[in-house]
Amino acid sequence: MSASIKEKMRLIGRLNDELKKRGLAPVVVVGGSAVEFLTLGRLYKSEDIDITVTSVRVEEEREAIIEILKSWGFEGLGRTYHHSEFNITIDVLGSLENASKDKITKLEYEGLEILVVGVEDAILDRMRSCIYWNWKEDCELARGLLLVFREKLDVDYLLSTKDTEVKEVLMRLLEKISD
Repeated sequence: MSASIKEKMRLIGRLNDELKKRGLAPVVVVGGSAVEFLTLGRLYKSEDIDITVTSVRVEEEREAIIEILKSWGFEGLGRTYHHSEFNITIDVLGSLENASKDKITKLEYEGLEILVVGVEDAILDRMRSCIYWNWKEDCELARGLLLVFREKLDVDYLLSTKDTEVKEVLMRLLEKISD
């Protein structure tokens, strides 16, 4: 059985706390994990936690993250680290790409800070995954996020995407949910 959303949030909050103590920037949750965190696991449950760094010191921060994870009992190579006792896998990606730092969502859990890519960027990411990798489940996740957050979305930001295929699908989805 994989870790619960509460365990995942606690872990990322603790990781950010440890990074702050070292004078480093916190990590940002992205990908399918962002959908899970933004909806507290109600829409989707990711098999892993995808994280990125936000500073320009990408390699230094990745090394610090990996060092912390290993000190906590995680094992792995490259970008993927797994803790067998807690059944949590973390993918330590590079820098935050295809997303706005201004849209990052701050969550708090047990007094710990968790940063998640903004809901608009999570929607765009899931739509790209659906369209270009043919992961149809991600189309449904994008639609679910649109429905759940429809009152709070920055539609202008969503429609400012330069990806014409994503924009076309997005416009159809937005039209459907406004009916």
